[in-house]
Amino acid sequence: MVIRLFARRSNITMHPHSTEKYIELFKKALSLNNSTMYQANHYALIGSFHPVVEEEKGEGFHGGIYRFLNFESGEPWINLSENKEASEEDLEEVNIPDNLRPGYHSNNYIFFPKEHLLFFERSSSGQKALGPKHAKKIFENLLNQKELTEKYGRVDVTIEPSYEALDKILKMPTLSKLKLTVTKPNPDFFGSGTDQEVEARFKALNAKNFETELTAEKNESLTPDEGIRSLANVAASNGKVIGSGYDENGIRKQESTENHPYIETVKYDPDTQGIMGMLITKAKQMKTTLMDRRNQ
Repeated sequence: MVIRLFARRSNITMHPHSTEKYIELFKKALSLNNSTMYQANHYALIGSFHPVVEEEKGEGFHGGIYRFLNFESGEPWINLSENKEASEEDLEEVNIPDNLRPGYHSNNYIFFPKEHLLFFERSSSGQKALGPKHAKKIFENLLNQKELTEKYGRVDVTIEPSYEALDKILKMPTLSKLKLTVTKPNPDFFGSGTDQEVEARFKALNAKNFETELTAEKNESLTPDEGIRSLANVAASNGKVIGSGYDENGIRKQESTENHPYIETVKYDPDTQGIMGMLITKAKQMKTTLMDRRNQ
């Protein structure tokens, strides 16, 4: 049997940051054992967090996000056999232990604290898919609990777009409007040249984030220069880029890097391969690809 998995990547930032603080953050989030609602009646929690190699804890960690259904006790129930709202007498027969919840699904993740990169499994056999926007909400909520922000500050999560996503926006036949939303990256994100100019801009403004919006002259198309392209690269991995305009047929369109996540499809045979080992190997390959892309 071949199972198809989807690995997606998120960028996690906090200020100030260090490898040790990222590890502490995840361990503390795990120990709190709190869940968060990411969709109506759908909840999730960080269920585990283990080093990939016990002797090299700074090199990477793997764990699971556990998802389940939770219903408010005060909400009305329906009696399907009578097609009407359940009575108090009906509900007396309902007895769900406090420690049990239905709809359990789990998704593996791999986290590299040094590079602050997280890769998560979207779906595998028998598991409902976890979309990127829901994954982003889960991690942002769980890593920004009051007990954590008081010690570590605000944590931002960005879903890494595909390599083609930004290109598709900047090469739009007629680019009428370009909006860049940039959340302050970790200092080690910046390379040289224009990247350093972006870093200097954050420092000069004492800003946590900023937005830049460009609008073309009527019946004209924007022509992003090297500076705007570099800023867009930063925004794609630390925020978002939205472009609107027209395609080659004159049809109006809008593209966002948020709608095109970086995704890899992995096939494996569970009779001959372990799922976690395969995911770790794939995550390391994706990490190398992203770091190479960042350094170009």
